[in-house]
Amino acid sequence: MHVIIANFGNDSIALIEWVKQQHLQNVFVLSVDTGWGAEDWQQRVILADHYISRCSMTHARLTSAYDFSRLVLERNNFPSIKFHWCASFLKGLPVLDWLDQVDPDLKAIILLAKRREQAPSLHNLQEFEAESHSYESRKVWYPLYQHTLTQRNQLIAQAGFDLLHTRSLECDPCIYNQCSDFRRLDNKRMQQVAELETTIGRPMFSVPIKVVVADAFPDADLAANDKAIYYQGCGSEFGCGD
Repeated sequence: MHVIIANFGNDSIALIEWVKQQHLQNVFVLSVDTGWGAEDWQQRVILADHYISRCSMTHARLTSAYDFSRLVLERNNFPSIKFHWCASFLKGLPVLDWLDQVDPDLKAIILLAKRREQAPSLHNLQEFEAESHSYESRKVWYPLYQHTLTQRNQLIAQAGFDLLHTRSLECDPCIYNQCSDFRRLDNKRMQQVAELETTIGRPMFSVPIKVVVADAFPDADLAANDKAIYYQGCGSEFGCGD
């Protein structure tokens, strides 16, 4: 059994297309509803779901037992770049629960869309990880580990998708937000964040979200759109990022 961990951003769409072209059998695609997706992200999920069906794969859409808002309230804190607990709770737990039920013998091969080009920390990425601690000693496969950005984009075009100009928006805002992400944040989500900030008495970022969105937060652009920030210890092992 092959299990793709997908967030339906650019990289995971490319991975699904690659798998389709290899004619792999018994393929499952796992994605998670974190309860914190962008307002229009569900449309992307629907498109991906139809595409997965056309690829003769099975899509399992999982739901986190605790959505982002509830976790913040329970923990009385927001996740941060230093303490990025969000991916493990929102995505890791439902993914591992599903795997424990479907693959108790640990025979499944986990497929992730990481590429060496994505970040300096991935330059030595190997194609296989024989026993992944994150996946309870299951084997992890990085089929696109040597793919260039051009090759990735070709796969996305072959899948019939347009390139996203953002990371996956399955969580929005993300602790790794950059200036452009704040500028397009919708008012409803901004208000949700503001209410959480008021309730727990601390901001999600260095200053309250309304100050951030007002563009009075000059260091919000964490790395000048350098996506390497997603691969410095965050939840990319569970498919966060692009």
